[in-house]
Amino acid sequence: MDPKRPLPLHVAVLATLAAGLSAIINNVAALALLMPLDVEAAEKAKRAAGQSLMPLSFATILGGMITLIGTPPNIVISEYRQDALGAPFDMFDFAPVGLTVAIAGIAFVSLVGWRLLPTRTQLAGHQVDLNKGRYVAELRIGDEAADGDLMVQDLYPQAENAGINILGLIRRGRRRPGLARREVLLPGDFLVVEGEPKSIESFMGQVRLDFAGSEKHEGGVTSTGLALVEAIVPDGARIQNRTARALGLLQRHSVTLLGVARSGKRFRDRVRLLPIRSGDVLLLLGDPERVAAATEWLGVLPIEGRSTEVIQRGKAGISVAIGLYGARPCLPASSKPPSGSSMSSTTISRAG
Repeated sequence: MDPKRPLPLHVAVLATLAAGLSAIINNVAALALLMPLDVEAAEKAKRAAGQSLMPLSFATILGGMITLIGTPPNIVISEYRQDALGAPFDMFDFAPVGLTVAIAGIAFVSLVGWRLLPTRTQLAGHQVDLNKGRYVAELRIGDEAADGDLMVQDLYPQAENAGINILGLIRRGRRRPGLARREVLLPGDFLVVEGEPKSIESFMGQVRLDFAGSEKHEGGVTSTGLALVEAIVPDGARIQNRTARALGLLQRHSVTLLGVARSGKRFRDRVRLLPIRSGDVLLLLGDPERVAAATEWLGVLPIEGRSTEVIQRGKAGISVAIGLYGARPCLPASSKPPSGSSMSSTTISRAG
């Protein structure tokens, strides 16, 4: 989402996308997919997220009325019609009315509706203040990112768009002199960046970068996702004055120390070789349960409300395909469910 886009146009584009997505998957799932994008766009545009979040919510509800599987009530009514008249509704029987109402509703929330919402500027500013922690992190160059004669300076536009700074390059365990702007990226290199957790995660996705120990976090499509968790180091913690490599954090707990924030200071030591001090804030990446166990073992304190979900983009296509497959109606329009089946079980199978 372009943060420079005018708010009415932003609401119109987002609402149209939300309505279209809600027509083919459950409207709650569509809202869950688009809400983080809308909040991130609001933060970049420095406006209250509430001005576009409520129109987004209405758009997903409107889009759910277009098809049979868009919203659970449509499926319930279809099943009732099956029992009463012997034939359920088809997939697009709701479309003439649902599409008309959706278009009218999207036009209203885009042109008028968002203007009626209160603007809570104090809350928006408070949210920005909470996210000012900037971490120095190392991101690994994989085969995809190193394809061609790509130099460090070629990544500056993506870095600026994501809101991070590129500080240098590590090759064969050693930091290259200066910012290494004209160094050609090779597989196995590490890019040293500085930014907020969400910005780092966004940059990783744009440039197709990995992180140290990414192979230890691989799992099936249905496995628990990864999370970035921020934790502060109190006096007397196990990791105080020690390094992540010395403690074997990755080997023992399958948790990566992705970045370290130290009162806004930069450092030249590698993240996993940096002696951690009391007061440092660590950026830990891994399975949520493993991260929770690792924070307790390290003696660090997770910061409440400062966890960021990491999108495993390599599996996104498979996950979407599975979601669409599960969302399809399981029975043809002319089929009647077995007499022994209940309405609730049929509803779940159709909703996916």
